[in-house]
Amino acid sequence: MDYIKELYIDEKLKNPENILASIKRKENVFNVYLICVDKQSKNIVDIMPTYEAFAERNSRKEITLIGVAYGRRGAYELFKRMVEDHLKKGHKMIEFKDRLLQ
Repeated sequence: MDYIKELYIDEKLKNPENILASIKRKENVFNVYLICVDKQSKNIVDIMPTYEAFAERNSRKEITLIGVAYGRRGAYELFKRMVEDHLKKGHKMIEFKDRLLQ
């Protein structure tokens, strides 16, 4: 799993440094959701709990982590913030995935 330089981090996460260290070791973290981009997927992003991201079926995918959130609702709110940031910069939604991976 790759990571973008400036990850989006949910403010509700307690001890984000410890959580990020656990994610880098591919350890499941309860109620932590990852916002990821899969280069081969037609989806703009995939939002999934850590146990799903680290599942065997995802091990061969080219996944890039772009955000970490507390809970599913927090992940959707964080994704909304990402999109708003992208659009405020004058970019088009169709460019979202490619611009994050640059």
